[in-house]
Amino acid sequence: MVVRLRLQRFGRHDRPFYRIVAADSRAPRDGRFIERLGSYDPIASKDGVKEVRLHSDRIKYWLSVGAQPSDRVAWLMSKYNLLPEAPLRPMTLRHLPRKERKEVVEAKKAAAAAARAKSQGAARQMHTESGGKRDEEKGGGLVGGPVGMLTGWAVMARLRDSLSLPWARRREHV
Repeated sequence: MVVRLRLQRFGRHDRPFYRIVAADSRAPRDGRFIERLGSYDPIASKDGVKEVRLHSDRIKYWLSVGAQPSDRVAWLMSKYNLLPEAPLRPMTLRHLPRKERKEVVEAKKAAAAAARAKSQGAARQMHTESGGKRDEEKGGGLVGGPVGMLTGWAVMARLRDSLSLPWARRREHV
């Protein structure tokens, strides 16, 4: 039985109120629960305060025996230092103005191109050190000396030629 720490919805239409409970993960959202651990009122009162009540000792117990909090309960617990704060999700670039967005995208592309060039340079250096030569009849890929490493179209050509399926064979144009 997997125990989840999650919210049970109570209240009325447009006025939710939640109980924080430990429940079996297979139980319905508002169904049976094992223990009530607190409450959460997301609607601010006249003073502008959202009420949260947590039984911290019982929450710590359930976490220690392996209960998994839901995303929202984990967020509430991190606000009250019962759990470490969840890592931030990677941000998209939509919040940036278009010019800055283009600059960021171009910088990423330039960094990727530089990394690609560096890795290709290392591969070419390994190729020349191993005594490899071009395999022209198999599509122009590199063939490493004793290892026989193929790259690019040479791998595709070899794979295509090794298949015995009629649609995978090389077609000769007349």
